[in-house]
Amino acid sequence: MYIVRWIMFAAVIASTVWICQSFNWESVSSFLVTLAGYLGSDIYLYKKYVNLDRMKADKKLYELLQKELPYNELISYFKSTDMSNPIDDNFISQLRDFIYYWNNPEHEFHNKSMQKKLRNLLTNTDEFLSSVGLNTYADIPGKQVVPKDWLDKGLEAKYRAAVSDLNSKADIMVNAHEDMFRTAKKKLNV
Repeated sequence: MYIVRWIMFAAVIASTVWICQSFNWESVSSFLVTLAGYLGSDIYLYKKYVNLDRMKADKKLYELLQKELPYNELISYFKSTDMSNPIDDNFISQLRDFIYYWNNPEHEFHNKSMQKKLRNLLTNTDEFLSSVGLNTYADIPGKQVVPKDWLDKGLEAKYRAAVSDLNSKADIMVNAHEDMFRTAKKKLNV
């Protein structure tokens, strides 16, 4: 592209000389066409560099997201855990931190489809945390659990509905995470 740009620059200079020697419609049209080509190549290179800078920024943000919301340590826990079992408070805290720190303009991707997937992940994580807040309490130190005493009090339907809601929202959150990371890998070529 640089060679084409230098050729276009030389053509602009040559057509400028031609205008100075003989001012007619041929020299003017030649000058305007070469100038348009030169400016077009300049605009193309500018957009290319801006897109590269945006992609680099998105890659940095993606790497940060990988560190703060890792699949192997955090998301796989919610994928493999039945919510009728106690939920580790540390994992809940990590999700809350993710919502708190990532729901702002500093943590937005330039790529629109990646940003849309991130919004979806934030929304689904928030819905899961809301369900945790509504359906569990700290029965065991460091754990959130759906109250087992609901089974003893004849509230089995409420217990099953709470567990089902938690499992469903955890699955949706995990799928949103996987979708976000698949899209990021595709868009960022990582």
